[in-house]
Amino acid sequence: MKETPLPLSLRLAVFFLFTTQNIGNTMIPVFIGYMVYSFLEDQFDDKDINIKVAYYTGLIEANYKLMSFIGSFLWGYVSDHISRKSTLLLVLIGNILSYLLLGLSVNYSMAFFARAIAGLCAGIVPITKATMKDMTDKTNYPKLFSYCGMGTGFGSLLGPLIGGLLSNPCFAYPSKFSCSYLSLFPYLFPNIFYILSVFICITLVKISIKPIQTKSVTPEKTEIFKELIMNKNFFLSVFCYGLIAAAQLGFRVLLALWVKTPQDLGGIGWTTTKTLGLVQSIGALIIIGFSYIAVPWFSLKFGNLISCALFSGFLCPLIFLCPFTRDFDYIWLLVFMTMIYGFVMAFFTSYISLISIEISNSVSPSIVGSANGLSQGLVALFSASASATVGGIYGWTLAINSSFPFDCHFTFIVLCGIILICIFITLWPRKSKPEVPNEFKNIIESQEVSVVESKN
Repeated sequence: MKETPLPLSLRLAVFFLFTTQNIGNTMIPVFIGYMVYSFLEDQFDDKDINIKVAYYTGLIEANYKLMSFIGSFLWGYVSDHISRKSTLLLVLIGNILSYLLLGLSVNYSMAFFARAIAGLCAGIVPITKATMKDMTDKTNYPKLFSYCGMGTGFGSLLGPLIGGLLSNPCFAYPSKFSCSYLSLFPYLFPNIFYILSVFICITLVKISIKPIQTKSVTPEKTEIFKELIMNKNFFLSVFCYGLIAAAQLGFRVLLALWVKTPQDLGGIGWTTTKTLGLVQSIGALIIIGFSYIAVPWFSLKFGNLISCALFSGFLCPLIFLCPFTRDFDYIWLLVFMTMIYGFVMAFFTSYISLISIEISNSVSPSIVGSANGLSQGLVALFSASASATVGGIYGWTLAINSSFPFDCHFTFIVLCGIILICIFITLWPRKSKPEVPNEFKNIIESQEVSVVESKN
């Protein structure tokens, strides 16, 4: 079957939406630990400060993920009742306001509130996935999804650079920045850059996305929950997505905490965000290349679920070995850290891309927005638990200051355990064909007919 051409504007919109989302995802973990430290350094003595920073850093990101649980399903459900385009624009505007507030935060409470607002506006991913399903057919949907992986990789390249190089410019570049205003808002610059990328997304959304109305064919909320709960394929895929996303966020938070931990406590002891930002940005090149080249090959060769299990299997040894790199000389440390980070995030990203296709394909088209919103919301709950748990466990290991494995390595080992559970659930048998309720079959058939007619 001949592939239906994809408009360039739509491909760019999807690419930039996922790029922007992942700029935020990878930018904030680079500086959030330092930001929290600046809020708490006058409240605790040197003995307790690192433990408190680990705890409150995990708490602030857990707050974001908890609010994302509400925001993701809310906006996914709204997008099923009004046009995807209007809903997506509202979410993007909300992101602008939340990141501006974070950049202007002068205390922990203000930053905590800003991240809560960002969580409530966490609808970019579910709405974009639903829009992709609306505007594609079976011949070009996988092709458009490859732009998600590329956008994720590109955002993962830019985010750490932005977070690392633009944070606290008065401290990082004292000869060029000495303004007291920038000293008051040391993390404003990276948030401004993120806001600029959101404006680009708004422009592309207005140009490329059609205001498709879905209300007339959308079932009631109770019917949506009933179909999703009874859908084994959807349930298993979302559970896998939640576990792997929790491990991914946990790794990001853990890495940011570990690199700033003093060497006598098992960390690296980096005092600025620049080095970690460079490591993550260079590593992101691996994500882009792997998403574009290896992921389609794995999917074609082994199928989506077997490929996901393989990616999970590759993750465990890399994450386990990560804290051992601190024993290398500085140059080799940078090399191994870059390679490990790049491949770890490439495997995480690839898993999420393929399991997302499984989620969208497991439900009927009329509720794909709600399905992606609910899945993203549940993933946010998993991630909230992971963020708080990782921060708490890592702070506990610093407090007891024990030997291996109950030292800084222990939290990395816990992440490996989560991934092993994910492998088991990924390979759990699924129904060969997801059941589609009778009331939606005519809708699906009519959509397929319109696709064929458009090709002719």
